[in-house]
Amino acid sequence: MSRSYYGAYHAARAWYEPLVPGTNGAGPVGGVHQQFINCLRNPAPENEAEVRRFSKVLGAQLDVVKIQRHMADYDLDATVEKLQAENLLRLCESIVVRVTKPAATASAHSLQPLVAPGSPAQTPAAK
Repeated sequence: MSRSYYGAYHAARAWYEPLVPGTNGAGPVGGVHQQFINCLRNPAPENEAEVRRFSKVLGAQLDVVKIQRHMADYDLDATVEKLQAENLLRLCESIVVRVTKPAATASAHSLQPLVAPGSPAQTPAAK
């Protein structure tokens, strides 16, 4: 789970690099990773509207992944079910794919919810 999280985190950092920095003071207090998530969730108004919306979604998703990774790595009493781990891996993969698309910073397809491939939301019955 850790490697998947770090892959998603670094891909998101690379996506974020050319943007006008957001505000990391709004949101939970934490280390460098939490500060970055806060920036994603609080994008600078100078960025395009679509980029700001995508940044907020990306920040929320990365926060979920970070919390799960932290639990798996540090909560010795926690049990991580196979399905939970698989869903996290799919979500991380989805984040990497979404932020590495050439038009990820300003296209409408970037705004679709970040849903892990193969999750119930991706199946025909869920549409």
